[in-house]
Amino acid sequence: MPPYIAAEKKVYSPDFWKEGVCLAHAHTDDITTLATVVDFWLCNDITTKELAQKFVFVKPSDKASAFDENQQSKEQRKICKWR
Repeated sequence: MPPYIAAEKKVYSPDFWKEGVCLAHAHTDDITTLATVVDFWLCNDITTKELAQKFVFVKPSDKASAFDENQQSKEQRKICKWR
């Protein structure tokens, strides 16, 4: 008998960070799924909500929606500034 309950099972638990803030957590036992979600997060400029909608196993943190709203406001201010 293994010393740990999950010793025989691999579980990948990525965290999703942006600008020093941990915005979401996830758990999967499939390495291909892990690679897909991490690639999507890193290669697309998306909100945490959008990530969680595309990958249902991603759970946003309590700070995520406020962070996402603040980021969108910053982008809108940049656009207005250059007009």
